[in-house]
Amino acid sequence: MLKRRKIDRTALWEVVDKRFTKVENRLFDWLIGLFKTQEERYIEAIKVEYKKTAKEPVEVLNGINKQQMLEWHIWKDAAFLEFTELVDEAGKFGLKRAGIQGAWDVLNPQVLLFLDEKVFNFANGLTDSIADALRETLREAIRNGETIEQMTERIQKVFENTVRGEAPRARLIARTEATGIVNGGQRLAYQQNADIVEGVEWLSSKDNRVRPSHQAADGQQVALDKPFNVGGSLLRFPGDPQGPAREVINCRCSILSVLKKEAPKAL
Repeated sequence: MLKRRKIDRTALWEVVDKRFTKVENRLFDWLIGLFKTQEERYIEAIKVEYKKTAKEPVEVLNGINKQQMLEWHIWKDAAFLEFTELVDEAGKFGLKRAGIQGAWDVLNPQVLLFLDEKVFNFANGLTDSIADALRETLREAIRNGETIEQMTERIQKVFENTVRGEAPRARLIARTEATGIVNGGQRLAYQQNADIVEGVEWLSSKDNRVRPSHQAADGQQVALDKPFNVGGSLLRFPGDPQGPAREVINCRCSILSVLKKEAPKAL
């Protein structure tokens, strides 16, 4: 690990934390809307299947299975539009932070690959987890001989735990996605300006919630084409979707640019 630069790291993190909060809140509101319409679609799907099969309770599971395939496309398309705009803003934010008046193209092939990866993981993870939870609770309803109205209430309960309450799952999802989008966008912008930027530096969050492994990584510098080593895991940036959940979920760390005029020879 290279020696940290003499900069006000707390002040720098506070700037990016404001960006995280803005993006997180935007994603949270967006997710709430998506989950609400998804709830309505799943309820309609089991009612249609129930009526179509002469009110055979076990057939509601077919409604869930069919709807899950449709949901993947709905979430994938919605996420691509939302994430593209946020990544574009993140790239511009990163260049402005670094004081670079350089090029930034959100339609660059490397950016599109990143977006495809983010969108695929996001849509897969959410549609699979929701459908699994619905199947589990509906199987129990079928064993108990419950009515279609009671099954509907069970679906509503699954979404209740996702979007409402003191610590809704949607908030955790929004925070994790915000970190990956903001940091991924910044790193991609730096890579498009490799004539100016030599590498990136890990900036850990500056409060008592930071993971020990992320605090230990604070100040670690790597070349633009190399990953960070964080807790034994290789991460391209904080919130890297390719990283293990223990190092990614709920992370609020950031990255700094290392300009060529600042870079140590060992980088």
